[in-house]
Amino acid sequence: MRNLLKLQPEAIQRDIFAQVKARTPQAEDFRIASVQQRFLDGSLYTVAFSTKDPDGSVREYINRAYVRKNAIEIYGFDEHLLSIVGATHGLGVGNLFSSPQFMTSVIAFVMTLAVMVWASVSFLRGEPIEIPSFLSSGFLIILGYYFGKATNSSPD
Repeated sequence: MRNLLKLQPEAIQRDIFAQVKARTPQAEDFRIASVQQRFLDGSLYTVAFSTKDPDGSVREYINRAYVRKNAIEIYGFDEHLLSIVGATHGLGVGNLFSSPQFMTSVIAFVMTLAVMVWASVSFLRGEPIEIPSFLSSGFLIILGYYFGKATNSSPD
């Protein structure tokens, strides 16, 4: 299979136009209205075209073309595109665990829980509450990383 994302833009456009023409045989005057280069794991093209009604009047339409590595999917309605994309590219468990925000939260939670358990056990035994240095330094490193990341992040 060929990698569509590595083709020249003209070749991708030809493929998109051919698929839109196959979907709407009476379509003509194709043009790319916009391109969103980074859309999930591909690109999203908005294809504008026109059709002639039997009475001779011209109607304008748009389709969306979702171009992935080895496939072009044409959508006539945004609702259909969103339902397909949502169903196939949802937040699965694998995506959740690969998220840096999620993993930072899990590590911070585990470290906090470990400190709380250690302090509770020391208190119940009547011993002085001393948090081991490996727990406190790990907790502070994670806390520093979290706040450093939160202050350096730019809004998208």
